[in-house]
Amino acid sequence: MHEGFFMICELIYIAVALYYKKMDTSLGLEILRERRPLDQLTEDFWLWFQPREKKFREQIQFYSEKGIQFTYPGCWDYPEAFLKNLDSSPLFLTYLGTPAWSRQPQLGVVGGRKISNLTMEWLNLELFPWLQKKNVGVISGGARGVDQAAHFCALRAKRPTYVFLPSGLEAIYPKEMDQWKAEVLKYGGAYLSEYWPTETIKKYHFIERNRLIAAMSDMVLITQGEKKSGTLLTAQWALDLGREIGVLPGHPVDRDFSGNLHLMRAGIPPVMDAFDLESMLLKI
Repeated sequence: MHEGFFMICELIYIAVALYYKKMDTSLGLEILRERRPLDQLTEDFWLWFQPREKKFREQIQFYSEKGIQFTYPGCWDYPEAFLKNLDSSPLFLTYLGTPAWSRQPQLGVVGGRKISNLTMEWLNLELFPWLQKKNVGVISGGARGVDQAAHFCALRAKRPTYVFLPSGLEAIYPKEMDQWKAEVLKYGGAYLSEYWPTETIKKYHFIERNRLIAAMSDMVLITQGEKKSGTLLTAQWALDLGREIGVLPGHPVDRDFSGNLHLMRAGIPPVMDAFDLESMLLKI
């Protein structure tokens, strides 16, 4: 009886997250954080929820059988970093894998889709052997180029890596990341999304996803990026949230590193090698 009541409450709270996300209001966040009694929910919510209850129950059971979990503010597995650092905390998250993001420091690694040979060499010579020695997770966005190279470094080092998607878990983008699931889960990582599992990508999803990477990371490493790029937007999120941030130096005539030099000119410290990574993480 108690277990059945608990499952009904969870179902309703997930519906609360979906309803208030759709309504684009912060009221849902307050309700979920405070775990308000169900009888305090508005009449409008109940009118919206009741005809959809059976469908919600079936869908949540369907995704649960696939290993996809739902979490929201107030749950033990909801990332505390979002509540601490973001005014726009996701009203719910879905994830596939292990919710172990609070068990070790997290390094966010971001950069362009067109990865330079020098950036790849640096990741292999500095980041990979450093990860082999350190209990550090790697966070990125799964995109082609730097993101995938960073995830791969973590997997080779047998470290958890967390893939933040700009789409739902049933519509993984880019598609090749679907083939990485077994390895990511094997080493204690996870795929995460703030969208319903079947949601496909939209342009603004990338910006929304970048704020989550910055918020979850203890330190963000900018490997390469142009001045006007998603990489620099992630850097700005990291700065606004007070995260530790470092940047790989680049050559002035290499446009792919123009954002790196812009950040260094603004006072962001360069990361030359694994020793610099270690020193910056020790500040946290």
